[in-house]
Amino acid sequence: MNSIGRFFGRLTHSAVFWGTVAAAGFYALIDLGPLDYALVRRYCTGHLVEYLEVLLFAIGLAMLGLKMLDALGQRWRLAQPLPEPGDETDVKQRARGWLERLAALPAPMSGDALPRRLCRAMEFVAARGSTEGLDDEQKYWSETEAAASHAGYALFRVIVWAIPILGFLGTVLGITVALNSIDLAAPEKSMAEVLGGLGLKFDTTALALVLSMLLMFLHYFVERFENQLRDEVDRRAARLLAERFPSLPAGPDGQLLVVRRMAETMVAAAERLVERQTELWRSAIDAAAVRWTEMAAAAGATLTESVERGLGDSLAKARIETAASLAELQQTALRQVEVLENAVRAAGEVASLERALNENLSALAGAKHFEQTITSLAAAVHLLTARLSDAAPPQPIRLEPSRKAARAA
Repeated sequence: MNSIGRFFGRLTHSAVFWGTVAAAGFYALIDLGPLDYALVRRYCTGHLVEYLEVLLFAIGLAMLGLKMLDALGQRWRLAQPLPEPGDETDVKQRARGWLERLAALPAPMSGDALPRRLCRAMEFVAARGSTEGLDDEQKYWSETEAAASHAGYALFRVIVWAIPILGFLGTVLGITVALNSIDLAAPEKSMAEVLGGLGLKFDTTALALVLSMLLMFLHYFVERFENQLRDEVDRRAARLLAERFPSLPAGPDGQLLVVRRMAETMVAAAERLVERQTELWRSAIDAAAVRWTEMAAAAGATLTESVERGLGDSLAKARIETAASLAELQQTALRQVEVLENAVRAAGEVASLERALNENLSALAGAKHFEQTITSLAAAVHLLTARLSDAAPPQPIRLEPSRKAARAA
């Protein structure tokens, strides 16, 4: 599967493939009608050489198109941020760390000119252990990349050279065929036909020259854009390397600069450590505050529940005791009511006896039997006292003779 994927990947980046497809599409449009013009058929389908010229032109045009698309993609990806080097104090370790980060970039970006230049610079620094000579190496890399870009147009230059040659070859072949068709028996008539057909034999040369000029003009604009991109890559790489891996002068000044950078790195690391520790303390304090708040809330809820449960039990017990006391008081009140009812009845009987006694006294006073009446009254009083002893405490009874009895005595 990987080999098939690589094959299709190369095929999609092949100018020969796309040029062949473009040429086939062009002739399909001629045969199907959209480009079916007499001029097009004359200059593109009149001879086999013209087919070859169109095919080579399509391949060259595909090469320029692929290079332009690649340059545009790299120009757009220049604005994308690149990974930063680490904070290692050792130059070799920092270069290796940055090299690993650059190598881990995604596929479209890892193959661009700027990441490749930075990777080569990091390999140089990691191998040398210092940035000495890095500027000269960058100039050398820029020159080699320019040479490689120029070499990448080798096939294109061959195509631009071959198209006019094919045009001239087509013309020569046409002239040769025309000369071979001269009839010596009728030289005047055959010469007129040959001269009339020679005009068509130069069509291959005209088409070849036009296609070659078009390719050269397009090549100029594409190569100019690539040169601008390469200059931008040189400037960007020089700036990034100067900011992250500045060159050190030789001698004591260089050593002092190294010590100064190490001190600056240590100070920056200490500041980050203090900030990190402060964040950890703040997080711990916040977590403790949250924990204490949760514990206080839980304790308050538990205390509230306990108090509610205790008060509920006490109130229930108090309600039961109060109900029992009220029931007992009700029974006592009922007994007192019964006693009062008995006392009321006894008082009514005493009042009746008093009325009867007064009547008897009045009667006895008239009959002059007072002493006998007193005796009878005492007996009646004793009888009444005996009857009332169960109902209420005895009340003193005073016997007062009526005025009539006193007057009778």
